[in-house]
Amino acid sequence: MSTCSNPGSMALASKRESVIAKELKSASKRIDEYVKQWMDVWNIPGLSVSITDKKKLLRLSTYGYSDIESGLPVRPKTMWEIGSISKSFASIVLMQLHDERKVDLHRPVTEYLPWFSVKSRFGPITLHHLLTHTAGITMGTECRLSGVPEVLALAETETSTPPGNHFYYSNVGYKVVGLVIEEILGMSCDKAIQERVFDPLGMKASVATITHDIRKRLAVCYLPFYDDRPSPIGGPLVRATWIESDTADGSICSTPSNMAIYMRMLMNRGRCANGKVISDKGFKLLTQKAIFPEDDLHKGAYGYGISIEESDGHTYIGHTGGMVGHTSSIRMDMDDGFGVGAFTNVSSPAEVDDVARFALSVLRATAAGMRLPDVPRFSDRTTVGNASEYSGLFDGGSRSLRVKAGSDRLLLNVGKKDFAMEKREDDAFLVNHPGLNLFMMRFERENGKLVRILHGPDVYEKHGRVSTSKTRSPKGAEEYEGHYRSYNPWLSNFRVISRKGELVYVDPSGKELRMTRLPDGSFRIGDEASPERVRFDDIVGGKARHAVLSGGDFYQTFTP
Repeated sequence: MSTCSNPGSMALASKRESVIAKELKSASKRIDEYVKQWMDVWNIPGLSVSITDKKKLLRLSTYGYSDIESGLPVRPKTMWEIGSISKSFASIVLMQLHDERKVDLHRPVTEYLPWFSVKSRFGPITLHHLLTHTAGITMGTECRLSGVPEVLALAETETSTPPGNHFYYSNVGYKVVGLVIEEILGMSCDKAIQERVFDPLGMKASVATITHDIRKRLAVCYLPFYDDRPSPIGGPLVRATWIESDTADGSICSTPSNMAIYMRMLMNRGRCANGKVISDKGFKLLTQKAIFPEDDLHKGAYGYGISIEESDGHTYIGHTGGMVGHTSSIRMDMDDGFGVGAFTNVSSPAEVDDVARFALSVLRATAAGMRLPDVPRFSDRTTVGNASEYSGLFDGGSRSLRVKAGSDRLLLNVGKKDFAMEKREDDAFLVNHPGLNLFMMRFERENGKLVRILHGPDVYEKHGRVSTSKTRSPKGAEEYEGHYRSYNPWLSNFRVISRKGELVYVDPSGKELRMTRLPDGSFRIGDEASPERVRFDDIVGGKARHAVLSGGDFYQTFTP
């Protein structure tokens, strides 16, 4: 006896599919509007966005160029370096080993790597601490060409906080994770990820190492033209330095459709067509709210290579990735069951994570039958809501700065011209003027009122105000001030300036951190929880010619 489906049920299902397809068409159009403006404003070469639900790929869209010079467009099969999203893959392998009783996440790392060493006055570091970025170790400078030398260099550094107490993002910590995996399994970490994650999921277009063998399949990497200063919005680009990498903190290359497979597995809590890649227990560990970061990058909680956020009754998980010339993001709504991956071939002030988040907000509105969110205004990124608060004349030692407020934008008068001030952080702006673009302009407050502008080593007081801040440089500061460089494409340079009686570390993005002299003659960079240290030597002509930043070598250069 044969059976057939109910014609009425089939018609209803077909109608529902038709409605969903129509809604997704509207959602896709809104996402495309956002992407076009976002790419135009930030001068993004190429972008790919994959959208999936728990069952299948819903949309894969490509935009712009994989190679600007040749005019080669981004294609669906274009590969991207996913950077730190790789950390969750290594974490999954470790969860599998935990299920197999081959590893204890709360035992000292030295039980697996006896040679692992970090100076510390606190308790031992465990795998749990490394996975959650709570080991109190440095971020890592990437000055060495492979994982073992980079991890060995930790012996020259010191932990800053008791393990488990404070979130401090560490790439070198995940390099250690990869080495532990290799030690336990007796195989390379990339092979372990291939056999234990890629193969079960059917991620055939993914690799866990960056080598010349895949270079032609990758989108060409781009960086801002200047590597030693904050990049202006929409600034010119150059090709990035080519790197090879095999470490667990960020060496996976993949396609958007393959990453959609990965997101589906995560939204199904470790399940895939071939069974389970990760157990229920392992998935809970992966997505546990182990620590709540207080930095500017990670929102919500952090588990094992995964961020967890709660918003309006929904749980979102995901991670971002940054490489030398590639940035990426995956975000998943665990309640509505949508995942978005966004991948681009440039390192710039632009946040590709914004694309993934906007797309998810559109999909959430679509699922709820609500009005789609408006595309944010991208036409003028110099918009400042409280521009009049910053306006005024600020006096320095040899010059004055006049800040002018328009209706919704801020301008700095230089000579006979006005230059737009691009807002980057709270009270911090970039002015794209040749004499002013090495440093951010930071407005400083006292009792809530703006009283001065800090620009590199210079201090400008509000006109008519008597300064009460320190002006003398700390003793010996002239030895350390200057511009330091290396051939490291990850961190090619930094500056040390003296301002208001203290030394300040300035990285290429314009971020500034206070330097505090320690008893051993080195300097701590940042607050008391920071493990980053710099020491200076090779004093010639009253100037340090060499600096060691958290184990990486940098040399004083002639440029300001």
